[in-house]
Amino acid sequence: MKYELFKEIVAERIMDFMPPIFSGFSPEIESVQKVNVKKDALILKPAECKESMALPIVYLDDMYEIFSIDEDLDELLSFVAGIFISYTGSISQEEMEVDFASKKDNVIISLINTEANEALLEDIPHIDILNMSLIFRVIMRWVGDGFDAVILNNSIMEDMGLTKQELYDIALENTRRIFPPTIERLEDDIYVVSNEGNMFGAATMVYEDFMKDVGRTVGDENFYVLPSSIHQFFAVSEKKADLEQLIMMLAEGNTNITRESDRLSNAVYSYSTSRGALRKAASYR
Repeated sequence: MKYELFKEIVAERIMDFMPPIFSGFSPEIESVQKVNVKKDALILKPAECKESMALPIVYLDDMYEIFSIDEDLDELLSFVAGIFISYTGSISQEEMEVDFASKKDNVIISLINTEANEALLEDIPHIDILNMSLIFRVIMRWVGDGFDAVILNNSIMEDMGLTKQELYDIALENTRRIFPPTIERLEDDIYVVSNEGNMFGAATMVYEDFMKDVGRTVGDENFYVLPSSIHQFFAVSEKKADLEQLIMMLAEGNTNITRESDRLSNAVYSYSTSRGALRKAASYR
């Protein structure tokens, strides 16, 4: 079954697998711009749907991959229905109708690639850092060891009553509090830098005081920053690294290891702790 037909059938039949309590919901397929990729989303919307509502959502391209394994459509539809039921049953009506002004303590920062996300960046507050962009996310709720979050757009920023500078100041403090930065030796002279939880940890490179700690740890006030993903980067002393090898390592990782949605950059950077400055050292392609 071709993907386009698969989408149509899932949207047409999903309500047959939902319990009566969902009779007032309508399935809709929307194209959603995520970091680095655009996804097809199946959304169940109630009769009275407000823009600020947190709605259950399933990505159809991910479901198509599952369907392609055994092509059992009824089993897949039951699985999708279970996702919707589980999500809706675990969130209260108050949580569905989000008051973003009350979520200021839940705003965090992350870094994404600028060129790969031009469409996404058009409608969201962001700060450009070389070929990367710092964006803001709102943690909606904690689920086990993880969390659900949405990317904060201009409309949400207005609802919060914040300027971009105020948003940055709050998000920076929140992120360091919720996800304290970490440094660990990976091998030989290479260190992995992230945060507790390893979530959007590459953004730690904007913490000037922490980057001085990184320099002291690697033993050099000038060190290379190799962004292995949006969640972490590698740090290595400029005195102990071969820049050409680092570029090859980054290209290999981005091509064969890091998921497309997690890729951050095709560049290796140099950081100077004395200047508190990041610059592009080299890039591939």
